[in-house]
Amino acid sequence: MKRIILLMFLSFLACGELVAANEISREVKIKIVILGGDRPRPRSEQSWDIVAAELNGNLLFIDFYETVGKVTITVKNSYGQIVCSHPCDTTFEPVVIMNVPVDKDNYTINIIGDQIEAYGEYYL
Repeated sequence: MKRIILLMFLSFLACGELVAANEISREVKIKIVILGGDRPRPRSEQSWDIVAAELNGNLLFIDFYETVGKVTITVKNSYGQIVCSHPCDTTFEPVVIMNVPVDKDNYTINIIGDQIEAYGEYYL
């Protein structure tokens, strides 16, 4: 009888871990809006992606499709606290992977550099 109860308890724990893992592993595409930069773009070029972001579990992937020089990427929670920050040079690092929290909250991404200013947000 003790073995059955122990098996049921272990099964319950395993199911709980699987549910938690599935919740964390979902993918979220994040729309990044370009707020400004140092060079004007023709209207036909406005819709081109310069930068894209995607959240996969606790990893935030930021892809720079164009070189925009040195930037600082910050992620803030709903209280305005910086939960993650990463400076990079897009000339040498076109893809940035950041470890971000997975707590339920509203998060904003700010990308600021000499040639670009961009903003995005996501919700967990």
